[in-house]
Amino acid sequence: MLLVGLSCMFIFTKFSDKFLRKIELEKDKIDRILKSTPNAIIIHKDDKILYANKSAFHLFNVDESFDINSVSISDIVHKDFAEISKQMIANVVDKNLHAKTANLKIVCFDGVIKDIESTAIPFDFNGEKSVLVIAKDITQLLFLENQLKHSEEQFRLIFESSPLAISVTSINDGKYSAVNKVFEKISGYSRDEIIGKTSTELGFWLTEQERNNFVKTLVENKFIDESEIKFKVRNGNKIYCLVTSRLIKIASENYILSLIEDITNKKYLQDISKKEDLRAKILFEIYSKASELNEKDFFSLVIDKAVELTDSKIGFFHKVNDDQGTIELVTWSLELRQNCSPVFDSHYPISQAGNWVDCIKKGETLTYNDYDKLPNKKGFPEGHVGLTRFMSVPAFLNGKVKLIFGVGNKDAEYNEFDEKNLGIIANELTKILEKKTLNEALKKSENELRGLFNANSTYIIKTDMEGKYTFYNQKFKKTFDWLFNGNDFYGINSLETIYHEDHPKCLEVVERCIQNPETTFQVELRKPKQGDKQMTTLWEFTCKLGSNNQPEEMLCVGLDITEKKNAELKLDEYRKNLERMVEERTEELKRTNQGLETQIEKEKELKAQLAEALSKEKELNELKTRFVASVSHEFRTPLAALLSSSQIIQKYSQKWNEEKLNVHYQKIENMVNHLTQLLDEVITISRADREVIKNIPSKEVIDQVINSIIQIEKQNLKKGQKIIYKNECDKEIYSIDIKLFDHILSNLLSNASKYSPEVSKIILSVQSDAGNLIIKVKDEGIGIPADEIKNIYEPFYRNENSIGFKGSGLGLNIVKRCIDILNGKIEVESEINKGTIFSVLIPVE
Repeated sequence: MLLVGLSCMFIFTKFSDKFLRKIELEKDKIDRILKSTPNAIIIHKDDKILYANKSAFHLFNVDESFDINSVSISDIVHKDFAEISKQMIANVVDKNLHAKTANLKIVCFDGVIKDIESTAIPFDFNGEKSVLVIAKDITQLLFLENQLKHSEEQFRLIFESSPLAISVTSINDGKYSAVNKVFEKISGYSRDEIIGKTSTELGFWLTEQERNNFVKTLVENKFIDESEIKFKVRNGNKIYCLVTSRLIKIASENYILSLIEDITNKKYLQDISKKEDLRAKILFEIYSKASELNEKDFFSLVIDKAVELTDSKIGFFHKVNDDQGTIELVTWSLELRQNCSPVFDSHYPISQAGNWVDCIKKGETLTYNDYDKLPNKKGFPEGHVGLTRFMSVPAFLNGKVKLIFGVGNKDAEYNEFDEKNLGIIANELTKILEKKTLNEALKKSENELRGLFNANSTYIIKTDMEGKYTFYNQKFKKTFDWLFNGNDFYGINSLETIYHEDHPKCLEVVERCIQNPETTFQVELRKPKQGDKQMTTLWEFTCKLGSNNQPEEMLCVGLDITEKKNAELKLDEYRKNLERMVEERTEELKRTNQGLETQIEKEKELKAQLAEALSKEKELNELKTRFVASVSHEFRTPLAALLSSSQIIQKYSQKWNEEKLNVHYQKIENMVNHLTQLLDEVITISRADREVIKNIPSKEVIDQVINSIIQIEKQNLKKGQKIIYKNECDKEIYSIDIKLFDHILSNLLSNASKYSPEVSKIILSVQSDAGNLIIKVKDEGIGIPADEIKNIYEPFYRNENSIGFKGSGLGLNIVKRCIDILNGKIEVESEINKGTIFSVLIPVE
């Protein structure tokens, strides 16, 4: 019975003597048992196999007909294990010891290599001292063990390299038994500090009840998927996590396997996204209500929205008076309006204010997240809401702080995103206020310009490329209104106001204009006059190009020269009569030669005067033409864009989202800014011509003035352009006229940006020398041709290489006029495609 368990080496060895005795007595029975045992039984002596059971034949991959007795043990044992096998046999034969179980490799008779577990014991076979070997095929077992080891290594690699935090905790005592590196990183604890402790001991859960509810739910449902939980980590910060947990068994004990993803940053980004959406809605509401509300209600709306956007509880809004020494209370946020009263009725001295006016002094947004530690606290009046933290921002107009507003008492600390949001509100508020001012100025300027056009003694018309009227001034309408019974001329062909005989001449000039766009050609045309009379007109035709650089319209400026032509006809008739009189009275003329010569000299003088008058008239007409051509084109393009965007918004505002609407709102704003700049230039030249502009200096901090101008010009920079400012002055305060200084510097910076490529530098330097300020503006732009530098200060003059760039040709003329008023000087150095340097000298003492 004991041989049934021959697979167990220990049992077989222990009872080997008894077994051998039974073999002798019950050989037939034992033979049957040996053949049926699953382990291979081999008896050998002197390296020769004496006996092998059926399992041994199977182990060697041969059938029982194979002559096993001719085989040596050393032929079967793999060469790498030959020494181990010899040592086992020597221990059995020489020392009569039971050999320890060993793992060997054998080479089967078909070449297959197998792993075996074998043991050897001394054995008496047929009266001879032999060795009995018991062997078991463990090839598959070792393969499975290796696979298991590989799987364990893979699991360990996955566990440690997982992007998620992984933990294993006992469900009974809540102690951690395993965590990965990510868990260490997000918790702030090392693995040694975590293992063996509970989440409660480490303070991960905000409350023990939350942990108990989580475990209860997990036990009931066996799993929890992506539950959002707020934990507290080692440094005291609170983080948001998505937790997925499963119940698992390890050695019959229940554990919780948890996968944890830190979504704190994701939550923060989601919060930013929501805030940006809210900011966009607030800005849209502010813009839409700007024209509806009075100033105080509008400012109340702005500050309430700023409080909402920054999660604050209070807010304030003040005007800074022109003296820059007092503040005028405008409004408080809703809570303050309900619970506080101002100490001063209207004006609050800045000198008596605390830290909340620091933004005026520093000219930037300031954040104080710990109010109690501020050194310049002034305390609160009775009944005032207390402060824990606050943020205030200045709003600039024309280079000076005109408004300040702020928010306070947010539960958490104010961050850079809050500063950005408050800054955007301040910036957009400034734009709205500037736009209101500009709109008023634009209306006034439009009325003045309309009056200028209508009061002009010249005819001004525009036609499309088919010759149909698109514009005409009142002078033209008044003169030719009778032709169309008082109806509008729009859409009527301009040839209908010209004598039929002059049509070919008119069409010929138009063709020349098309072939030479932006060039002016003159032509005399006869037109009908009320009362069956005829009038003669002198016209200057110019073909204007559109944005696609193709002919877009004809600009025509004309004069009524009927009287001049009549005078010429009369003069011609007089000359003919004179010649006839000369022929008839030759003798008389000889006698009165002296008198006639005197008369001829007078006629020559008269003719010269007429020629000079005509030349001056042509020069005046040319200047008017250049003015109308430049200004009308510069007005028409943005006005057309304004009309287009307005019509599009009117048509699609209910269908479009806020982003698309904002694109057109931005276009409208850009066009209004462009029109305002053009009007400012025209008004500045007009005032200079009338000597209205005077040099009225005041003491100014030069850095503040220049930085204010730079901040405004930065808004119009191309992508990648930078303004580099260097101040090398020996003083801070100089006596200058800030308005004239603004005209000079803003025009030079604007031109530097306009005529320079993207990703380029504009270097602005200022230094003082012998009572003068020396300002230099250097760009990397297209440059000015050397032969055209002498003309650049002429009004409406545009260089050849400036075609394609927007501009009226007035900027440098304004700069020159302002410098002349200041008794200064300007010089220019330029190289084509390398840049330009303008140097300005302004006396300041």
